[in-house]
Amino acid sequence: SSGINAEYGDAQLHLIALCCLLIAAKFEESDMKIPRIQTLNYFVQNAFLTKEFRQMELLLLEFFCWNLVLPTSAHYIEYYKMAALSPNDILNGEKVTSNMETKIMKYIAKYCKYFLDISLQDFSLHILD
Repeated sequence: SSGINAEYGDAQLHLIALCCLLIAAKFEESDMKIPRIQTLNYFVQNAFLTKEFRQMELLLLEFFCWNLVLPTSAHYIEYYKMAALSPNDILNGEKVTSNMETKIMKYIAKYCKYFLDISLQDFSLHILD
């Protein structure tokens, strides 16, 4: 056997995979949905100690220098949409009502998606260091 399996073995690869899943869950999910180490360990017939999970998790985070995401404009669009409309906004001389707000937010979402699509396709909109 060659490649990564020869260097680490199946057991270590299982631990790496489970720790990657744990890190991803911690990053993306609410606390209630993060699987417990005991639950993950069950999938490999309790082959590892909790300490081994913690050590591998730390090793993976250090390997990636704790940089788990490369933000794009899509990451910020939800923040923009939340701030795009204020309760004090006025449209055509009248205060925005909840009925108007729904329509306006659909319009904002439509154009946010449009500009995101363009920014991902047009190289001139990318900033490089």
